[in-house]
Amino acid sequence: MSKKSGKTPLSRRDFIHGATAAGAAGALFGGFGMNPFMAAAMAQEMGRSEKPLKAAFSNAGLQATWCAQGKQAAEYWGKLFNVDVTWFDGELSATKQRS
Repeated sequence: MSKKSGKTPLSRRDFIHGATAAGAAGALFGGFGMNPFMAAAMAQEMGRSEKPLKAAFSNAGLQATWCAQGKQAAEYWGKLFNVDVTWFDGELSATKQRS
C-alpha cells in the first residue's frame, strides 16, 4: 500500500536548488548568529528526504578556519535533510587537489 500525500516528489534538480538556497541562507544567517532551532524548523517546513541522499564536498583545506566552518555547516544541514556528507580535504596542497 503506498502512502499518498498532497506533496509532489521533488526532482533531483529541485532538491539541489533547494539545498543550494538553504546553504546560502545558512551561510548568510550564520553570520548573523541564526538560532539552530530556527534552522531545524526551516528543515521541517521544507521536508526531509525519506531515503538517505549522498553529497560530496571539497575545499582548499580544513586548516583554514572558513573552510572548516563550511564543512561544519554542510554536515549540519546534511543531518537536517537526511543527506550523507562526504568531505574531500584539499589540505592546502595544489598537487593533491589536482590528483
